Amino acid sequence: MPSFKPSKELISAVQQAATMAPDGRKYIDIPYVLATEENLAGFAKFVALDDKSEKQVNCVKWPSPNGRPVDGGMGGGFDEDEFVFRWTDDGVCRAETENVQGGFACGNEKDGAIWAMEANNHPDGDQIFWPLDGQPMIVVLSKHADEATVDPRTFAAFYLDGTKGINVLAGVYHLVAFPVASKSAKVLSKQRKVHASVDLNFLHDFDVYVRIPNFKTAPETVELPELVKNAGPTSPELQRPKLPKTFARSLKAEEATNENFKAYGKLVKTPNDSHDVEILRWPSKKRPVHLGKEAGAAVHQFSLTWEDNEVIFNGIEGAIKGAKGKPGVTFDPNTNQYHIKPFLCRPDGGFFIYPISLQPYILVVAETDPTTKEPKEDTLAAFIIPNGQGVVLPAISWHSPPVPLHENVKLQFREKINAVAGNVKIDIAEECGSPLVVLVD
Repeated sequence: MPSFKPSKELISAVQQAATMAPDGRKYIDIPYVLATEENLAGFAKFVALDDKSEKQVNCVKWPSPNGRPVDGGMGGGFDEDEFVFRWTDDGVCRAETENVQGGFACGNEKDGAIWAMEANNHPDGDQIFWPLDGQPMIVVLSKHADEATVDPRTFAAFYLDGTKGINVLAGVYHLVAFPVASKSAKVLSKQRKVHASVDLNFLHDFDVYVRIPNFKTAPETVELPELVKNAGPTSPELQRPKLPKTFARSLKAEEATNENFKAYGKLVKTPNDSHDVEILRWPSKKRPVHLGKEAGAAVHQFSLTWEDNEVIFNGIEGAIKGAKGKPGVTFDPNTNQYHIKPFLCRPDGGFFIYPISLQPYILVVAETDPTTKEPKEDTLAAFIIPNGQGVVLPAISWHSPPVPLHENVKLQFREKINAVAGNVKIDIAEECGSPLVVLVD
C-alpha cells in the first residue's frame, strides 16, 4: 500500500507552531469548545438517542474513475458495533470492542490534558456515535480536510454532554471518544459495511501530538478559530469525457472461445456462485485507504425478455428484486441487426454473469485504457457466448448488457458483483449519434 508524506513546507509550518514539553515532546494545543448545531456544521450533526436506524447514515457514491457519473455505488449494507472507551489506571484511554481483539489506544492523559497522535476519516459515508450510558465525552474533528493539506492545526475538540448522538460526516477526520466525567463511556457506532478508512498519524507525519488542555472542565466557549472553520477539500472535479463518434459502428458477432476472449476476461464452463469476483478497495486520493472492501460480493438474478423487438429487464432476486426497465437494446427484424445503446463498467470490482437458461447470448466488450479509464475503440468486439457458459470480467471492464438472441425470447441470468454496486453507464447513441450495431449470422 503506498505511503504518503506531507510537504516539507507544511511540516515546517506545523513545527513552528508547536510547543515543546519538558519531556521533549512537541504538541499543538487544539481548541476545546462546547458542541452546538452551529459550530458542528460541516463537521458533524446531532442525532437523537431514540432513533438508531441506518437511514441516518449518509452513503457516498463510489468515486468516478474518470469523471463519468456513477450510478448506484452506495450498497453493501451497514455495520454496528459497541465500544467502551475507558481510562486505565496508567492514564491511557482505550477503546474496547468485540471487533478488535485487545482494543486500541486513543490517547493518554498527562497533567490534566489529553495527548493524541492519530485520527481517521471514512470517505465512503458517515459514522454515527450514540452514547449508551449518558456520559459526557469529547470528540476531535477536522472539517472535510484535504488529504494533502490536513494538519493538526485544523482540528478541534468538541464537548458532548451525553444527551445526544453525533453523526460524523463522510470525509471528516475524527478521533472518538474521550470520557470526561467518568472512567468510561459506552457508545454504539453505526457506519457502512465497506468501512473505508484513511488514517492520519500526527506523530509520524509532523512529529507532534495534538493536545486538549483542561479537558475535565466543560468548556463555555463555542467559537472556533478561522483556520479550523475554513479547512476543507481542494481537489478539482474530473472533467467528464466523451466518446468519439466513430465509436458507434457495426460489429459482426463471433463465437467466443478461450483464445479470442482472453484479452477481455475468461469463459466459465461450469458456472456457479462460488466463482470469485474481484472486489476493489475504496479508491485512494493521497493517503492510503485501509479496509474499504469489507462489503464483499452480492449475487443477483434477473431476466431479459424480448417484447415488441425490445429487451425488457426484470429483477428477480437480490438487491435488484422488483426492478424493471428497458436497458436500451432493440432488434430490427428487417435487417437482423441488434442495436445496443448502453455500455457499462463496474468501477468497484469485477463482473461475473452466467445464464440459468443455458442458452447463448451476445456480449459486446472493449479493453479499458489504463490512463483515461475509457473503453478503447480499437478493441471493440462482439461475441456470442456459447450455451450455458458464464463470463468473468476484471474490475473496470467495459461491456454491454448480455443480450438474448432474438429467437430465444427470454433468458434468466445470475450475476456476482461488489455489493456496493457501482455502475458507470454510457449511452452510445446519445454521445455518438447512433448505437452500436451487432450482426449475427
